[in-house]
Amino acid sequence: MLRMKSLLMSSVLFVLSTGQSFAADADNARAHFQAIAAGNTAEIMTHYAANAHLEWVGGPLDGAYNSSDAIQQVWSKFSAA
Repeated sequence: MLRMKSLLMSSVLFVLSTGQSFAADADNARAHFQAIAAGNTAEIMTHYAANAHLEWVGGPLDGAYNSSDAIQQVWSKFSAA
């Protein structure tokens, strides 16, 4: 019985902790897409790591972007369009 309670408690704690993580991820994603919608390139770039890689598939911006400068340029082009 004690083992069952321990397992149940561990499961509940796991679910609660992952829920907070998903909420933070959702907030980050929302902020990123709001920055894109606003054309705020500076804010968009805050969501990328220094060694980020962006794959844009389709359209005139199609390609692989391997540096912060290249990623910033593609978002600037996107915002201008």
